[in-house]
Amino acid sequence: MKVNRRDFVKAATSAGALAAFGLGYGPAIARTLGGTAGTATPPDRVVGPEGYLYSSCLQCNTGCGIKVKIVDGEAIKIEGNPYTPFNRFPHLAYATTPAEAVNEFGALCPKGQAGLQSAYDPYRLRKVLKRAGPRGSGKWVTIPFAQAIQEISEGGLQFSSVPGEEARQVPGLKELWAMRDAQIMKDVAADAKLVQKGTMTVDAFLGHLKNDVEGRGLVGVPSEQ
Repeated sequence: MKVNRRDFVKAATSAGALAAFGLGYGPAIARTLGGTAGTATPPDRVVGPEGYLYSSCLQCNTGCGIKVKIVDGEAIKIEGNPYTPFNRFPHLAYATTPAEAVNEFGALCPKGQAGLQSAYDPYRLRKVLKRAGPRGSGKWVTIPFAQAIQEISEGGLQFSSVPGEEARQVPGLKELWAMRDAQIMKDVAADAKLVQKGTMTVDAFLGHLKNDVEGRGLVGVPSEQ
């Protein structure tokens, strides 16, 4: 018997669906095909609306909304946030109060639910690690959070104990915040609107900016490139 590719795909798909239903996945498949709106669960006998925190999942770069159940100050369950279409479509109306949404949930992948492990894993990093040797050497030291914040903000000779980097000046975030004058910011915003309208050239814009910034003793202004 000859079987073309189309018939083969149809047969394979049907066989897979039957196998899935036979293994007990039927309700899950039916729910998926029917949408992800979901229905309210029975009332929680442990916590009320005050026992849930709404946040964002950081287990991957998607950043889904999450609804975290808190018991005695500890997170014990992570569910999908019913207010966001990432986890539930259509999502709950934003006007729905937390008291009304206490038993409403959205979907969430296993990685998102595993956020509990990231939060409470005994082997998680709890201190700031600073490189103590050349890059790639795998040498680290722990430093207090206050010291890390100061070094990141201020910059300076942060790796003076590392061979070859004794004199390397590390720029701090403080250098990026060069324009702190509120009036300059207003002037720049006004000039930017003129550039957008086409009534001011980019060169003129940079000239105004350079005069304002250097006139107040701040950093120089880069060229248009």
